[in-house]
Parts: sequence; structure tokens; C-alpha cells
Amino acid sequence: MNNYDFLDLLIDNISAYFAIFIFLGIFYYFLFRKVVHTVIDPLFWSILFSLFGFADVVLMFFTGAIKPYYFLSYLLTQGAFTVGMLSLSKFENTRIKMPPATVSLPPINNANLIAITLLYAGIQLYVYYAKGIPLLYDSRLEYYTGGSGFGIFSRILDVLPVFLFYSLFEKVAEKKITKNFRSYLFYTFGFCFYFATLVLSGSKSSILIVAYTIFCYYYINRQIPLVTSIWKRFRFVIIPGALFFVLLIITVQSLSQTDAGSPVISLIYRFVASGDVYWYTYPNDVIYTYKPIQNGWLMMSNDFLGFFRIMDWASFQEYPGVYFYKYHHDSDLIQGANMRHNVFGLLYFGFAGSIIYSFFLGLLVSFIRFFMPRMTINNSYFKFACVYLLLKCNAIEADMTLFITYINNLVIVLIMIIVFNLFITSLFYYPSKKWAYRL
Repeated sequence: MNNYDFLDLLIDNISAYFAIFIFLGIFYYFLFRKVVHTVIDPLFWSILFSLFGFADVVLMFFTGAIKPYYFLSYLLTQGAFTVGMLSLSKFENTRIKMPPATVSLPPINNANLIAITLLYAGIQLYVYYAKGIPLLYDSRLEYYTGGSGFGIFSRILDVLPVFLFYSLFEKVAEKKITKNFRSYLFYTFGFCFYFATLVLSGSKSSILIVAYTIFCYYYINRQIPLVTSIWKRFRFVIIPGALFFVLLIITVQSLSQTDAGSPVISLIYRFVASGDVYWYTYPNDVIYTYKPIQNGWLMMSNDFLGFFRIMDWASFQEYPGVYFYKYHHDSDLIQGANMRHNVFGLLYFGFAGSIIYSFFLGLLVSFIRFFMPRMTINNSYFKFACVYLLLKCNAIEADMTLFITYINNLVIVLIMIIVFNLFITSLFYYPSKKWAYRL
């Protein structure tokens, strides 16, 4: 079933779909109401996309488009994932004491942040010069292809902005920025520059990263009174502004369409299509037309293995999400569906194995969401890593391969940041000054 077939099915059964969505929405509300705190909580949007995907599967089952086998597989894997995800929620409001350790790490001061901001701006401008504006690309997946190591910039530009935003919020909470007008002016310029790059990225979800990062910073630092005060003051302003820019991006990408309502329709379809992999694979047993020649763990780790040249990129089998998209649509663009855990597990681990796989993925989300932020490790680098993982852990449900890519990005770029900060610190501060602090 391709996109057009599903849209025909949806339009013919729109009342049934609406009823299914409302019923499941009520069920999800009572299930997750204690762990979702606001609409700019990344978990809220992950659950919303999951809800639309659930509604897609239920609609296909009740209209006879898929076999009971696939419906049962979906219910069991989604249930296992949810049980795993909520299993550590009891730790959300507790502090988990960790044994202290002394590690020499450079501080995150104004000199470091100014240097990193200039580095980020230079890399971003070079990428625009070499590759053009991603907003104007038909497929953003093609933007960093082409070999020659150019993809390293995608990793740097994925992690650095979150680090800079986290550090900026930390300085605001410590009331250090407003003490120096020049640093205040510089950070304001840096913030505006990064926000412009979000709009030019062409990603409808990336524009929400600012709002997500603010929430995640609050989430791991809510014991600080000033942070809580700032959060309560601005939380109702952030999300409307982010949604405005999301609609702006959709409008620019829809200029070729004559329908005035196309931006709104595109936004609605974006939610409905969160379950596209289900209608690509479940109907007519299309899922089994893909013949894996590598095991699931190898497929999930292809980014790590390819980046470190452990395996040659050409030796990897075509990603199943791309295969299933091309199976239904004639396209030369590099694009495809996210391999949600239900489908990936069934394809690589079988019916029973997919249930176990989904449970442990949910447990991983639970660890990142509820356990890590409560660890008593008073270190800016660790807290930044928590914020980044809180932003990205929603990819675990949507596409575990993508999440492993994010882990690679974090490890690689965080090491670069620490080494770079160490170098800057050695330039601007005397060696006799103590800048090592406790991890």
C-alpha cells in the first residue's frame, strides 16, 4: 500500500479514523499523563506521533487491509515498549546518589563559548557555501551524501548547537551574561544566527529544538529556583513561536502547490504519516519481500561501523526503510520510512523476538528519561549529554538506527569539545590556576 492508497483509505473512512483517534487519545492520556509535563516536552511529541501510528494500524485492521497476525504483533510490541518505557518512572522525582570521581575537565567559560560559537558559525557558512541551502533540497537526506568525509559536518552541526544552547541557559541561570554587555550582545547574535539556520535547515521538527532544549534544561535543573522561575515565565511563549516557524517552513516548501490550505494539510499529513512504515509493510505481506543478508544488530550499527571504517559503506545492505519506500514509489531521491521498532523487530528478530526487542528499547528510553537526569553528577558536560539524549531518545521508538547515529555524534563531538576547550583554556588562563573540578 503506497501513500496514495492509504490516503484513499483514510478519506473513505475519515469518521472511523477520527473515532479511533479520539478513543486512543483518551487511553494515551490516562496512560502517560503523569510523565508528560507540557507540550514542549519532547516526550509529548513522541507519544503524539506514536498515537497517530497506532490509529493508522487500527484503521487498516478494521478495514481488512492487514492480517490479524500483524495487528497482534503491533499490539504486543507496542505494549512491551510501553511497559519498558514506564518501568523506571518511579525515579523521576528522586535523587540518585553516585560515587564522586575527580576528572580534570576544562570549564565552560565565556572564552570557550565564544570560540565554539565562532567555530560553529564558520562550519555552517562553509557548508552553505559548498552544498547550498538545505531548505531548497527535494530530499534533505541527500544533503550530506557524496563521501569524502563531508558527513562529519552533519555530526558537528547536530551536536554543537545543543551544547551552545545548554551553555547559554546555564550562564543565564547563573546571571553571568547580563554582567557583561559585550558578551550579552555576542550571545544574542549567536542565538539569532542559530535560529536562522534552523529555518534554513528545511526540517519542520528542528525548529522545535529551541523549545525542547529549554524544557530539557529545566527538567534536569528544576531544583534550582531561578531556573524554575524563568521556566514558568516563558513556557507559554515558546511553543506558539516555534509552531509559527514550522508553518513558515512548510509554506516555503509548498510554494509549488496552488492550494492555499496546503501548508496546514502538509502539517496534518506529517502526523498521519508517522505510521507510513506500517502501511508500506503490513498489507499483502510486503515486509517479507525484503530479504536481510545482515543481522539486525549489524544493521542498527551501520553508522558506527561505517564511520570508523570497520566495514565499508558499500558492503551494507540497502536500509529497509528506503527499500520499502521505493517498493511503492518510483523515486531516485534518497528517502524512506523510519523503521519503527514494531516493524524492525518483526523483520529481523521474528514474532517473539520482536516483543523482547521492543521491551528493551522501552527500558532504554526509561533509563535516559527518568534515571540519568536524577543522577547527582554536578558536571556541565554530563548535564549537556543528558539534555542531548533527552532530545534524541525519542528516536529509539521511531528508528533505533537513527538513535545510534546520534550516540556516535555525541561521543565524537563531545570529545572534540573537551579537547577544544582544553586548548582555549591553556591559551587564556595560567597553568597554575585550578580549573579541574569534580565529576
